[in-house]
Amino acid sequence: MKTYPQFGEVLARNMLRTCGLVPDVERAEHYRELGTLLIDLGRLYLAEADALTTVEAPRQP
Repeated sequence: MKTYPQFGEVLARNMLRTCGLVPDVERAEHYRELGTLLIDLGRLYLAEADALTTVEAPRQP
């Protein structure tokens, strides 16, 4: 399975930006960015799942 380590750092950074005392408009922008990243990550994992289900298992003699 492929891994996407860059997503962990980006997601953590964006999650931290949604906390704290920031104006609502700014927090909403960070929520949108975070939501987009989560959707992208979900698409990557769904594509990986599709790839794994199309791989044939080795034949046993």
